Amino acid sequence: MKSARFAGGMNGQNKGVKGFTLVELITVVAIVSLLVVYITIEIGRSNDDAKVGVSTTFLLTNVPAAISSFKARNMNSCVSLSAADGVAVKAALVARGLVPNTTWGEPWTVTYTHGTRLITITYQTTGSDNPTVAAQNIISNVTGQPQINGVTTYDGSTTNVVVTYDCV
Repeated sequence: MKSARFAGGMNGQNKGVKGFTLVELITVVAIVSLLVVYITIEIGRSNDDAKVGVSTTFLLTNVPAAISSFKARNMNSCVSLSAADGVAVKAALVARGLVPNTTWGEPWTVTYTHGTRLITITYQTTGSDNPTVAAQNIISNVTGQPQINGVTTYDGSTTNVVVTYDCV
């Protein structure tokens, strides 16, 4: 007499048992893995895009505001910067509210040219996932804006953005 438990027999044809085969499980795991990789890559791209946006805001809004604040504290003039080196000029601007590093954690540099009264900020993008594209995006975002005197790349480097501001 056969028991109900072994009704299907030993030939592997258990028609009452339902479930997934090993091939189906491996396929599902592979698809989920591909989705996770794709989402991770997209999140990384959007993070870099956000940093380009923050950098653009820094160069278009924060730097001109710091220059205006410096001028307001110094009789509406940048003349006191003429004897200062780049470190002192940067310290003066940081004291007016600028952060000392780029959004990628690298220091930006500054120079002041007394004869033309221009403040030049060199902003690095080397910490970006794609530094050249980040620099190009920042340049296209700030070029032609009224608070900017000029925008270039620095010494042929494709990862430094040089932005010049009037300080008259």
